[in-house]
Amino acid sequence: MKSPRLKSLVWLLLAAVSLAVFSGMLSGAGRVQSLAATSSAQNTLVTELTDADDFAALVTNSDIPVLIEFYATWCGPCHMVAPDLEALAKAQNGKVKVLRVDIDRSPKLATRFRVNAVPTAILFQPKGGGQKQVLGVGDVRNLIRSLNH
Repeated sequence: MKSPRLKSLVWLLLAAVSLAVFSGMLSGAGRVQSLAATSSAQNTLVTELTDADDFAALVTNSDIPVLIEFYATWCGPCHMVAPDLEALAKAQNGKVKVLRVDIDRSPKLATRFRVNAVPTAILFQPKGGGQKQVLGVGDVRNLIRSLNH
């Protein structure tokens, strides 16, 4: 049987790790925030879409396909997809419009499209011609690859 002192040390260590994770020291939240700040400061072809934007004008009535990625700043997998979105926007500039929605800043759009997990991507066909929704890094990347060909 473990000694009471060892149990206390284990609980103390567990509490310290939990506190560090929640404060962002071990979870990478600081790194994720700095990546978000860096990517927003760079010249990008990926446009941020918010609840306040005219969705019909930007998406529904678009003459070209529109890919929307729903993401969160705290989502590590979302940051893994970001370079792929940027590459798609650059390679297909004028052929595919690429937008991103931060679910924390634009909860109405996330609710409207029943986004329950991130990353989620929805591809809207031109002039309201239908949509395809995928969830997860692998499926989002596959959708992006299909648009690049």
